[in-house]
Amino acid sequence: DFINECVQLIGSSSVVIKIDYKKNFFGKEEMYYKNGTTKFKSDIYNFCEDIATRGAGEIILSDISRDGTGKGFDIDFIKKISNLVNIPIVASSGSKDIESVSELIKNTNCSAAAAGDMFIYYGRFKSVLISYPDYSELKEAWKK
Repeated sequence: DFINECVQLIGSSSVVIKIDYKKNFFGKEEMYYKNGTTKFKSDIYNFCEDIATRGAGEIILSDISRDGTGKGFDIDFIKKISNLVNIPIVASSGSKDIESVSELIKNTNCSAAAAGDMFIYYGRFKSVLISYPDYSELKEAWKK
């Protein structure tokens, strides 16, 4: 009901739902809250459908087991959710490099990728080096 009230008050484009999830021992995605310490007892697929039906304007999917790891995005799961709902999906957690972002966008219907560490940490020792790819690097990644 809270989502419905927010949509009525401020409009769906302003209502963004962030979902923290990770896979359990059996490979099933489960939602968490309270900084990943408490499991949310609801099916993630039904939950995503429900919040989209209630008028949420966007979903941010954050795989808390991949956050900051640079292992890449959970493309299979993101693809399932982005095909399930008709609202924009932002994939968060796991960005490795420009190619991993390109792979995500090309292989799912998500609208955007959140990437932080790949722009801040550099090299095998994870030195702090805030950098951004130049336009030619982005253009080249999208061609692949």
